[in-house]
Amino acid sequence: MKRAVILGVMLAAGCRVTNDPQLKEHVATCKKQMAELRATAEALVQKNQRCPTKDEVPRVTDPWGRLYIVVCPGQKGHAADVVSRGADGDIGTSDDVRSWDD
Repeated sequence: MKRAVILGVMLAAGCRVTNDPQLKEHVATCKKQMAELRATAEALVQKNQRCPTKDEVPRVTDPWGRLYIVVCPGQKGHAADVVSRGADGDIGTSDDVRSWDD
């Protein structure tokens, strides 16, 4: 019973619950790529005192073939953050992979 309640709360909060190994692999790849891209973007913010332009950051695609989105200022005290639109390709949905979600 407790598992059903916890699962229901997680689903209501928009958490991803999956055993799909390919999805887990894609998310892990996103996290690695986003860490590198965020480090580059934050270095540019520190150097130039502004958010980098699209021409200043590497054009990296996520595992679904879409470009990552760099966000300035970042969340949780970061100078910049990175977002993948996830499998559905829409921003702001529960399958987004975000650099500030640890």
